[in-house]
Parts: sequence; structure tokens; C-alpha cells
Amino acid sequence: VNFMGYSDLQCLGRCLAIIQDVAGEKLRCESALANPENTLLAVFEATPFYGESGGQSGDKGRVHAAEFDGDVIDVQRPVDGLIVVHIKPKRGVLKVGEAYMQETDHHLRQLTARNHTATHMLHWALREVLGDHVKQAGSLVTPDLLRFDFSHFEALQESHVEAIEKLINDRIFSRHTVDKKEMAKEEAIAAGAIAFFGEKYGDRVRVVKVGGFSTELCGGTHVDDTAEIGLFKIVSESSIASGVRRIVAYTSQTAFEYLKSRDQEVRTVRSRLKAVSLEDVETKLEKLLQSEKDLKKQLEKFRSQQLAQQIDGLIAEAASIKGHKLVSFLCPEDDQGMKTLRELCDQLLQKAPQAIVVLGMVQHATQKASLLVARGKQGPGSFSAQQLIQSVSPYFNAKGGGKAELAQAGGDKLEGLQIAMEKVPELIQAML
Repeated sequence: VNFMGYSDLQCLGRCLAIIQDVAGEKLRCESALANPENTLLAVFEATPFYGESGGQSGDKGRVHAAEFDGDVIDVQRPVDGLIVVHIKPKRGVLKVGEAYMQETDHHLRQLTARNHTATHMLHWALREVLGDHVKQAGSLVTPDLLRFDFSHFEALQESHVEAIEKLINDRIFSRHTVDKKEMAKEEAIAAGAIAFFGEKYGDRVRVVKVGGFSTELCGGTHVDDTAEIGLFKIVSESSIASGVRRIVAYTSQTAFEYLKSRDQEVRTVRSRLKAVSLEDVETKLEKLLQSEKDLKKQLEKFRSQQLAQQIDGLIAEAASIKGHKLVSFLCPEDDQGMKTLRELCDQLLQKAPQAIVVLGMVQHATQKASLLVARGKQGPGSFSAQQLIQSVSPYFNAKGGGKAELAQAGGDKLEGLQIAMEKVPELIQAML
């Protein structure tokens, strides 16, 4: 297949082969009637369509002639030198031996080219900011975004991201020529060209040189001038494996739309806070955060007061088992959970060191049932909090443990906690 797409976005090409994809079954044929429910796979003698490879997605576009019209939905390159065009037929008959006009979607190709050149620039900028240890580990280039995987040992700091964006945008704004030419592979490597991940190279290679700062071996499509990229913006940076990071970035139109949406979010926040500027937003947020802290302190104080008021009543109402007090109480639900149970337990045992304390709580928000069992310093030595926890845990599907003096468990069978607490007196009686 003669690929014309570096210089031409449309060309006439004779159809060499057709495969019909009918319900997942691929059948080779000499001609195919248009059926919008089927996909036709076609190979043309000459084509402007770029087949997916080297991380760059395949083109989209149109194939047509007097007796046929179809939309190109994907283009693949299953082996080197073979470009397979995926067509959704709209009308007519596609025939082997006939010539067809093939037109690449110019707008999508342009967006893809911007992202691909920006990918090379990102590779360069990462090495400039982080060091020469950075190597490409994968990439994806589409009309909408670029995704770049690279070797690095830690998350990027905000200062790193800012430095990378500045390096790239400075070279976009100052305009640098993007040269593309073929040469011998050995000559290209000797000239300092970096082989890009995912590409397969023959004796002759295509070298893409961006300004005087980036030289890569690459078979993809690129802009002619960095100014065509318009704008570069990193939108995420994350880990995908040990020692491998991933950056997702936008350029040109998509970058503008992204920044426009962020601007709208800021406007919404300003409106909700009735702030006149970004500085005013920060001031009002600080006040809100401080108010939240003050409110939490007041709630903690109120909760402590409530607990103190309950303690005397719980001790007075405690059951007696073989002369030993049992304080058993299902606490009202709150967001502190086990912390509340431990605080209440400590205060109960300070006033009643001879008691056995069993406290539970159901938290519907987190679908968790908690149980705490403790023995006071003057409590019965034959009683084991750990043993009691192990005995009742199955009732509320809980896991936990501890020691003879203190044990706790948490489970997800909420309705079982009440049953577990009802079993406590007879189990303690058996221990004592």
C-alpha cells in the first residue's frame, strides 16, 4: 500500500481487497453491497488514511465514487506496509479493481497532528525538568487528547508540572519549524534521534525534528510549525505501575475548552460565596474552614457533656451477674463510631472500676456495626473480653480481637448487633 497521507489528505486509489465483517465473521469478497449494519474492511493501492500505530489513532473520513459512498470509522495497520480501512457503507457497491476517492477528515487529522507533535515536546520537556532517566513507556494520540507514559520514581510536584507546561508553551508561542525527513536508521541514531516507544523501524526511518530541541524517530503525522499547536495543558498526572507515571494533556481547541470549563467552575464558586475576586474566594474559604473547626469543637464539647450525663445513669441501671456489674448499652449513632465507644468506656470504668462494660453502635451511613468489651481494673479475673468478642462476633458478621481486658470488633450485619448484645449476659454468666 502506498501511503500518501504525509502530503495529501485525499487521493484516488484502486481497491485491492474487500473483507465483509458480518456479525463478527470476516468473509473475503470481490464486491459488497452497501448494508449500514455491516462493516467493510478494504485495502487500497494508494491511500491518504493513517493506520493506527506508534500510539497514534487511525484516521476517519470518507470513501466514495459514482456507485459507492461510505464513512471511514477506523484505519488499522495490522502489519508493516498494510493499511486496512474500516468503512460503514451508506449506498452502492464497493468493488475490487475500481478506483475510489478517499478523503481524510481534515479537522480530526489536524487535531491529532497537534497532539502528536506536543507528545514529542512533552518527552523532551520531561527529560529537561526531571532528568535523562525519563524514558517513554507508552503513548496514545487522538484528536481529543494525548496520553504519555514514562519511567520516573515519584509523583511530579506542582512546580514540575508548571515548569514542563512553561517549556512547551514557550516553544509553541515562539514558533519552531517541525521538519520531517527520511534517512538511514544508523544515520538518524548517530544524529541523536530518540526511538519512540511502540514504533517498528526498518533500514530507512522517518525523523521528526522539532526546532533544535527534539529529534525523534516517528512514522506519525505532525504539524509544520509549533504555533499550530496553539496551547498545551496538562490535566492529570498519576501512577500506573511501579516506577511508571502517566500524563494526560490537551492541546489547541480541547485545551481551550478545558480551561473554559475550569473558568466556569471558578465563576460558580465565586457566585456561591458572593466573592468579588479570587483573593476574596480564598479569604471566604478560610473563614468557612475556621467556622467548621469551631463548630466541630463545640459539637465535641456538647457530646462529652452528654456522655458525662449518661454515665451515672448507666452505672445505676447496670445489671448484676454473680455480684459483678454489667454495663451494657447500645449507643446512639454518630460519625465517630468506635472513638465514641472508647471514650464512654474510659469514663464508665473510671467511676466503676469493678464493672464489665459492653458498648455497641450501628452506623447506617457506613453500614458498620461496632462492639467494644472491657473489664475494669477491679473486675472479675475469670472474665475475658477477647473471649466474649469471639463468641458474639458471628451474630453481626464481625472481625476483631484484643486482650482479656479490652477487645473490639466491627461487622456489616447491622441487625445482628442487637442479637449479639442480648446474648452477652448468659455468656458472661458462663464465664464467671
